[in-house]
Amino acid sequence: MLDYILKSSACLLVLLLFYKLILERENMHQLKRFYLLLATVLGFTIPFITITTYVEPTYTLGTFQPPLLEPVFYPETTQPTEQNTNFWPTLLWSIYGIGVVLFLVKFIVNLTKLIAKIKTNPKLKSKNIINVLINNLEIPHTFLSYIFLNKTKFENNQIPEEVLLHEHTHATQKHSLDILFIELLQIAFWFNPIIYFLKKDIKLNHEYLADQAVLQQGTQINTYQHLLLAFSSTHGGNELTNAINYSSIKKRLTVMKTQTSSTKKWIKTLVVLPLLAILIFGFSKKEEVVKEVTPLITENNYENKSSQFFITIEKNENSITLKCENGCKWSKLLLDTNTNRSYTFTDYGFSEGKTLETDQFAFTIEPNESGVFLNGLKGTAWLELSVSLYENQVRAIDQFGVTNLTRSSIEEKNKKTIAMKAVDNVLFIGNKKSSIDTYVDDLNEITKNWTLKDFELTTFDLKTENCSKDFLDKLNELHKKTDYFLTTVIGSKSLVEKSKLKAKITKQDENEGASEEQMQEYRNFINEYKSTNVVYSEKHKRAVIIYDQLMTDKQRASVDKYPSNLIPDSNLSKTQPKQPTSSEFESWKNEKEFAIWLDGKPIPNSNLNKLSANDIVHYTGSFIHNNARSDRFPQPYQYSLYTKKGFENTYQKANVNQYKKASEAYTNAIQNFLKGSQEDNSELKILKAQADKIYNTFTKEELKENNILQTPPLPAQKKAFNNWVKVENILEQSSQDNKGVTKEELKEYNTLAKHINSQISESEYPIVKHKDAVRVKYLYNKMSKEQKESAEAFPDFSKLPPPPPPAPDPNVKTGFITINNSTHYYVTQNGNTKYYNRYGQETNKEGTIINDTQVDGDKVVPGQKITKVYKDNKIVSEFNKNWDQDVPPPPPPPKSPLDHIIDMAKKGAAFYYEGKSISSDEAIALLKKNNELNISTQQTDSKQAKVYITKAPVSIKN
Repeated sequence: MLDYILKSSACLLVLLLFYKLILERENMHQLKRFYLLLATVLGFTIPFITITTYVEPTYTLGTFQPPLLEPVFYPETTQPTEQNTNFWPTLLWSIYGIGVVLFLVKFIVNLTKLIAKIKTNPKLKSKNIINVLINNLEIPHTFLSYIFLNKTKFENNQIPEEVLLHEHTHATQKHSLDILFIELLQIAFWFNPIIYFLKKDIKLNHEYLADQAVLQQGTQINTYQHLLLAFSSTHGGNELTNAINYSSIKKRLTVMKTQTSSTKKWIKTLVVLPLLAILIFGFSKKEEVVKEVTPLITENNYENKSSQFFITIEKNENSITLKCENGCKWSKLLLDTNTNRSYTFTDYGFSEGKTLETDQFAFTIEPNESGVFLNGLKGTAWLELSVSLYENQVRAIDQFGVTNLTRSSIEEKNKKTIAMKAVDNVLFIGNKKSSIDTYVDDLNEITKNWTLKDFELTTFDLKTENCSKDFLDKLNELHKKTDYFLTTVIGSKSLVEKSKLKAKITKQDENEGASEEQMQEYRNFINEYKSTNVVYSEKHKRAVIIYDQLMTDKQRASVDKYPSNLIPDSNLSKTQPKQPTSSEFESWKNEKEFAIWLDGKPIPNSNLNKLSANDIVHYTGSFIHNNARSDRFPQPYQYSLYTKKGFENTYQKANVNQYKKASEAYTNAIQNFLKGSQEDNSELKILKAQADKIYNTFTKEELKENNILQTPPLPAQKKAFNNWVKVENILEQSSQDNKGVTKEELKEYNTLAKHINSQISESEYPIVKHKDAVRVKYLYNKMSKEQKESAEAFPDFSKLPPPPPPAPDPNVKTGFITINNSTHYYVTQNGNTKYYNRYGQETNKEGTIINDTQVDGDKVVPGQKITKVYKDNKIVSEFNKNWDQDVPPPPPPPKSPLDHIIDMAKKGAAFYYEGKSISSDEAIALLKKNNELNISTQQTDSKQAKVYITKAPVSIKN
C-alpha cells in the first residue's frame, strides 16, 4: 500500500509541476482543463499498470545438494514467550478512516446546504440555466446549472452583464462536474497534499475559461478587471461552487493579456506524450515471465518410448544447450564451451561430489572443438560416445546411444496416420471396431480436440479386403460428414480413393503453363481491350484464369496484365425482394406501354389477369429509348416480374444455378476429352477453375441443403502421338518470321518431295517411309515464303491409304472378369494379366486402382487402337483416344465500341456512366463524342445485360 501511495504521489507531483511550469500561464484553457483531469486519473492509475517482459529460461550450473535433515532439539521445559503486538497498522488505518468520515461528512453538509438554498429560495429559469435569487448574498456563484444571485441586485438590474455571462459560462461548461470529481477523490485521499493543489488549479482554470468567454464577447479588459475587483471576495464560500475569489485576481489579470500561438500550443501538447511514457515506464509494475519451454520431442512423437531418458544437444556460439525431453527433473541446461572441464549430469541435473545411488541415470559431458565427449556412468547402454556438433544440428542422446535429428525431422515425427481396415464389410479404426452406423461419431471422437495443425499433419491409411462396392460407396458418403472432411482440403477427396493413391510431388515440366491457344486468346483479349476499351465479362473471366492460374512466370512476363480496376458487383443471391403495389400491377396490363417477362420468359400482358399483385414477389424494369426498341418489343417500358419460385431460382439460388451450369459444362467437357486424343486439358483447367470459384463461395449449410458436390479432379493429358498415316498432324511449327533453309536443305527437300509425290500419283499402293515424311514436313515448315513458292509442291499425305491392320498376336488373350460386383476388362500377354475398370484405369485383381491415369487406347492390346470395350451392349472399359486432335476455329474480329453500344441498346441492356444510370441514347452520344471511353458488359441471369461506361480502366468482380 505504501509503495502505491508513494508512486501515485510522485506521478501527481510530476504532472502538476509540468502544468505549473509549462502550461498554466498559456492561453489554452480547454486543453488545460482536459490535462488536469487526465493527470489526476493517470496519477492514481499508472502504478497499477504492469509491463510484462518475457525472458528465456536460464539455469545456473551449481552443486546439487539433496535435502538435508536438520536435527531438532527439544528442551526439557517450555516457557510461554511474550509476543509484541504491532499497533501501528491499526492506528494508521483508524486515522485514515476518521479522515475519510470527516471529509465525507463535510462533502454531504456542503451539498445539503446547496440543495436547501435551491429549495427555499425563488428560482427564475432562463433556457437551461436556473437563477436562484437569495437575499443578502454578496458574491454570485454557480453549482451545476444553478446560478446563485443577490435578489435585490438582480431585480434592480445592478448585476453587470459581464458577471452574469461569467457565471453562465460556469454553468454551461459543467465546471461543477470537475469539482465534484476532485472532491470525491479528496475524500479517499485526504492525506495527500497534492490533491489540494490540483483542486485549486482546476478551479482557477475554470475562472480562466469564464473570463475568456466574457472577453470573446467584446468586453474591454480594463473594464472587466474592475468588475472582477468589485464582485470578488476573500471569503471562499461553498467549496462545491464556482465563485469569484479575490486571491486569484492577480493571476487572472495576467493570463487575460497572454496570447499563445497555434504552433506553441501544438509543441507544448506534444511534449506531454514523452512525459507520460517516462512516467508509465518509471512508476508502473515490472514483471518478468519466464517463457514456457516447449519440448522439441515429446513422448507422443518419439518413436523409442522404452528409453528412460531423452536429451537433445544443440551447439550455440559460445555454449551448448541441453534440453531434457523425457525422464528428467530438469528441462534446460547451458554449458560454457570456453571452460576446459567436464560436467556430470543425472536425472536431477548438474551433479558434483555426491553418490549416484538415487539417480536413474548419470553421465559426464566434456565440450571440445568438434562437439562433446560423453562417458556413461549409470543407466546407459554405452560407456563412451564422441558426438560432433554443427550449427542448426540437433543430436539426441538416450540410454541406447546418439541419433541425428534436425528440426524438420522432428516435425516429420509429429505427423500422424490413422490406420483403418475394412474386412468383409466390417470396419476398424485403429484397433477399435467401428461400423457404418457409428463411423462419423467414432472419427469425430478421435479428432474432437485436434488443432488445425493436427488435421494438416494427419493422413488416412485404409486397407480393404472383400468389401462390397455399396459398402465402400456408403463409407465415402459418411466420410464427407465428418469433422475431418469439413476441416481439411485433403479430406474433401474420396476416402477410398485417397487410401489407394500414394502422395507424390509433381515437378513442373514442359507441359505446364497455358497452351499456345490460350496465350493467343489472352493476347486477343488484351489487344481488343486496348483498341476498343471494351471489356466483355466472360472473356475477362477467362483471361483472369489464364493469367493467374495457368501461365508460368515466363509467360506472364511476355504479356500485359489484364485490367484490374473494380466495377459494381452483381451478386444476385443478395438481392432483396421488391413487391409491387396494386396500382403498379394494374398498369402493367397495358400492352402498348409495357413489355412483360414472367420468371424470365416473355408473356402477353393479358396473362396478368390470371395473377394478382400478391403473386409477384419481385420486379425490375427500365425505360427503353426509341433506337433500342425492337419490332417484337416496341413498348417504351420493359419489366421483369418474378413469382416466389421464379425469384428463388433467378436470384436466391443464382449461385447454385451458376455452379450447376459450370459443373455440367466441366463434366461434359471431361467426357469429350476422354473420347478425344487427351493431348490438351487446358480448356478443362479453365472450366474447373470457374466452377471451383463458385463452389468456394458456398457455406457448409448451403452445400448440405442443395446437395452440392465438388467437381471431379482434372484428368491428366497425354503426350501427342501420331502414326505415319497422319503425319500432317505432327511436328506443327510456326513458319512465321522464318529465315528459310540452307541451299543443301532446300535441295534435300526437293528430292524427297518429288519422290513422295511420284509415289502418291503413280503407284496404286504407294510406299512412303515414316522418316522421309517427317523430314519433308520439317523442312517445309522451316522454309521461307519465297522458298516455298519456288520449291517442289508439298506432298498430299491425305491420299495415302491406311496401313493394313496388324496380325493378331497368338500370345495375347482378352476377356471379362467380375471384381467387387463390377465387370472389368482384362488383357493377358506372355502370362502377365492387366485389369481395367470402367474408366480405363489399370487395377489389380482385387479391383484396387494402380494408376488413376486413363490408359492410352493404343497401349491396351499390342497393335490395336481401342477406345471402348462393350459387353452386352454396355461399355465395360473406355480408354484414351490419343491419335486425333481438334483445332479450334480462329476468334472473330472485335467490334468497335460504338457498334457494340448500338447492339446492346437493341438488346434492351441497361447503361451506366461513372456508376449512374443513363439512357441508351445518352450512351451512344457519349461514344460518338469520345471513342476512348472504357466499356464493360455483364450478362446476368436476369436476362438484361448491364453496360458500364467509365473514363478509368475497368475490371470485373464476380
